[in-house]
Amino acid sequence: MVFKENLKDISSFGGLPLYIFVSLLFLFLGFIGVFYQLIIALFLVYVIFFVVRSIYFKERPKKVKYKNWLEKIDANSFPSAHALRATILGLIIISFFNNNYINLLILFTILLEGFMRVKLKQHFWSDVIFGWIFGALIWLLIFRFF
Repeated sequence: MVFKENLKDISSFGGLPLYIFVSLLFLFLGFIGVFYQLIIALFLVYVIFFVVRSIYFKERPKKVKYKNWLEKIDANSFPSAHALRATILGLIIISFFNNNYINLLILFTILLEGFMRVKLKQHFWSDVIFGWIFGALIWLLIFRFF
């Protein structure tokens, strides 16, 4: 049971609190460019997130009740915002360090985070895969302009 609870924590890699913490850490360490990359990417995540979820609704595996538009956005499963944020955060960290061991660890964490979102019945695999795809596309866009 403890092992299962610890694996559940992997899902936090795509959470907003960790994303903000890492962004602020880069800012305080003086890496302003990386901070801007993370903040602009986060803005783009939410643009995609709200546009797609406003147009297309897909129930979560564990259904969530909603009463208004914002709750409906949150109850929507597609795409996985955790997978989006985890992918962007991971790819920006990979491009910052450019170290094979860190790269493998981060890629493994991104994959494990996606697996946990499915295991926790928050998303279907298609939600996570499209989260990874959208995340990689946003990273490519950010990386190209920075």
